[in-house]
Amino acid sequence: MGEVSRSWVRYGLYALSAVFIASFIVNRQVPHACTTTSVTQASFHEIVIDDDTAPLLENTYVSYRINTGAGDSFNDLWVRIQGFSDTTKLNVAANEDGLFHIGPVANSSSAYSYFYLKAAATNTAQSYTINLFEGHPSYGGTSFCTQSASHDKVSDEIQAAANKVTSVVSSAP
Repeated sequence: MGEVSRSWVRYGLYALSAVFIASFIVNRQVPHACTTTSVTQASFHEIVIDDDTAPLLENTYVSYRINTGAGDSFNDLWVRIQGFSDTTKLNVAANEDGLFHIGPVANSSSAYSYFYLKAAATNTAQSYTINLFEGHPSYGGTSFCTQSASHDKVSDEIQAAANKVTSVVSSAP
């Protein structure tokens, strides 16, 4: 009876350990909603490009303000932009990795992140996510916040005739 009890205890400890490890792994991989730290889009809600020029002007910067709460401070804050709804219409530009390093951020303060995006004209809203990490995401950083973001549309600038003088008419008084 003593042997059976010890083996059940041992299996119980193994099972609890497995559940703890699995929940740790899941919690590190699935970011959760922001609580006291907020992410706010600081750039314009509409992206404007010019795809009729040479070279094409199809890239733009977007910015986000990160506000920490009274009890939040970070030693090594990183921001990642990802999960674009239609990568043919909006995505990170060439040579942009979608990762911005902010560094230390004190409680009750703000910091900004910037990303370079490539866009194509569309009237459909383009959505994506902004993820905050304590530490570099590729080297064990912990995701603690994810925020949905979007742009209303991507507009091609208007094609208007140049403003120039083509004729002058004068009359004597």
